[in-house]
Amino acid sequence: MLLTLDEFPCPINDSAPIEELPILKGLKCKECEFLSTSIAVMQKHIYSEKQKLHKENRVIYTRYIYPGTELVLLQTWSTYG
Repeated sequence: MLLTLDEFPCPINDSAPIEELPILKGLKCKECEFLSTSIAVMQKHIYSEKQKLHKENRVIYTRYIYPGTELVLLQTWSTYG
């Protein structure tokens, strides 16, 4: 029996799907590989990442260099993802 969620097995990204878990459509940040099934959450993440790039690199047109997101298939143990 697992005592905490930290003890729950977490396969690495791009591994084979786990049977009986639904496969969900999601997004992956190309800069840091952050994953989400929520467009709103990803938009906030992208905005935050653009702000970091702008501060770190002092780039005025960060939107032109930021790589954005890509569509991926995800699985989660929890409905809270």
